[in-house]
Amino acid sequence: MRTILLVSCFLGLLLALPTESEQKLDAQMTDALFGLSLTALKESNGPVVVSPFSVAMALATVNEGAKEKTSQEITDVAFHGISKEKVASWFKSKLEYLKTDYSPLSVASAIYIQKTLNVLEGYITDVKENFLSSVDKVDFAGEPQIQRQKINSFVNETTQGHIPELLGAEHVSSDTRMIAVNALYMKSSFKDKFPKGSTAKKPFHNEDKSSKELDTMSGTHSGRFFENDDFAYGDMPFTDYGYNFFIVFHA
Repeated sequence: MRTILLVSCFLGLLLALPTESEQKLDAQMTDALFGLSLTALKESNGPVVVSPFSVAMALATVNEGAKEKTSQEITDVAFHGISKEKVASWFKSKLEYLKTDYSPLSVASAIYIQKTLNVLEGYITDVKENFLSSVDKVDFAGEPQIQRQKINSFVNETTQGHIPELLGAEHVSSDTRMIAVNALYMKSSFKDKFPKGSTAKKPFHNEDKSSKELDTMSGTHSGRFFENDDFAYGDMPFTDYGYNFFIVFHA
């Protein structure tokens, strides 16, 4: 399997210029999110698509209600030691921008909790305020599959039908107590479009030396590109200002 890391990255989400401390936090969070994506690739034996923003946001909503050792472990492993207060503040600022008409990216977040559990009002308030997340009490114990379908419908609607079934039957059971879901949907176009007439069948080479003919876009574009003996990297801007498409793959 050839591992390819695709990252739809938004840069400079705030309309105002960030302060020095905000720039530092942006860099720290970007590093933490990139680390999460690499971990997901490392643990997969096949093709995988992962949104580090979604994974990190789901973990952050869980960490909002965690305490002591559990909270510290999430903070250290997922966010490289960045305090959960700073993480919550960072997500809040990004989500406030993503709600505006300027953004081509829509985000939806929801937490589903077994209805027999007692949830602190402060937690519900915090996740709604910092992560724009809804908190729903459901009956995992009595109707796990009905709740699974409810969650899948939420994700399917948010992603405009691109993820019809996030959770399989094996992922939810009567023992499930909490599921944190975050879904992203983005629709945009490359600033420099690939000519349709240049698309042609070309071989795609796998790591096992096999190859397959696939429709391949081609064109000449300006932008950032880097290549060495280990990997190649490039990025292409979208028409929406501040959004770029990055690709990193083995050389």
